[in-house]
Amino acid sequence: MKLYRMFLFVVAIFLSHTSTAANLPQGQEWVSVSAINKVVWAGSSDGHVAISSDAGESFELSKLPTEAKVRQLIVLDDHHGYALTSGVGELSNLYVTRNGGFSWRPLYRGAHQEHLRCMAMNPDGEAWVLGDSLDEHWHVVRSNNGKHWNSTRSGFTKRPLGNEHSSNSSDSCVRFENNTWLMGTQNAEVARVMIKEGLSLRFQVLDTPLTAGPAAGVSAVWPLSPTEFFVAGGSDEHAELYVYKGSEFSQIATPALNSAIQVLFQHGEKLYVGNEQAALVGKLSDARNGQVEWATAIEEIGVRGFSCGTEQCWLLGTDNQLHTVVP
Repeated sequence: MKLYRMFLFVVAIFLSHTSTAANLPQGQEWVSVSAINKVVWAGSSDGHVAISSDAGESFELSKLPTEAKVRQLIVLDDHHGYALTSGVGELSNLYVTRNGGFSWRPLYRGAHQEHLRCMAMNPDGEAWVLGDSLDEHWHVVRSNNGKHWNSTRSGFTKRPLGNEHSSNSSDSCVRFENNTWLMGTQNAEVARVMIKEGLSLRFQVLDTPLTAGPAAGVSAVWPLSPTEFFVAGGSDEHAELYVYKGSEFSQIATPALNSAIQVLFQHGEKLYVGNEQAALVGKLSDARNGQVEWATAIEEIGVRGFSCGTEQCWLLGTDNQLHTVVP
């Protein structure tokens, strides 16, 4: 027993070390985060963006021209970045700043019943914003250069299911990593993923074994390659995490979580998962093989968002603050 406890202690030390960063501005509910190098941005539930260019030592408060939730941020450098707000119709908007948040210019405005929920961008400027299906068609907003954005219904090998859409409580439901695009859906009779390699024209649509139905399904994804990836989510009652490889899904146990996983992030040899109940970290190699010894990333704090710069990762906690996570 003593040897087993010592093993868990060593695993925890190997996996994670955290310290609290400078406090975010008060008076806001912070719900999203994005970082690169020493630049870190956080988005609020009512259209504010906290911007730091000194690794969280100080923040300036920026305001988008909307009161909508800042569902996702993509920071490119200390001057350039994108903000996606989410809601029905005019609450769904995409903005760009080229002056570090001093001003924001709209790139795409939602209309009627549009509801944009999640986005990702690759280094070449290709980007996909996933929204609710409309009129029995997929509804996405796409750009091939980060400058011109257009709504489209094409690009998928299968039609959408009734009421199928992506998560509105996760900024991990669309990812571009390792030359692979991956998206996840929920709220339909089957939870599905859409995947394509690099410059391929169409997404392949795959059924997953995750719990499906209203408010259930895939919340977060992470591609390791076009043939190997993680999908996470579940329902209001339990969390689910799967690895896909060899054309099969294998379930990975997440015993510390009792509702759907909303955050999924791989950095180096570590895999981070969590929701508002807890934030966990495990070894990537173990997760790929379906067996993980999970350690708590930060005691008694859940996670709303997660992002990594070059020297450290940032965990947006349920305490409404950013925490540094040393990889």
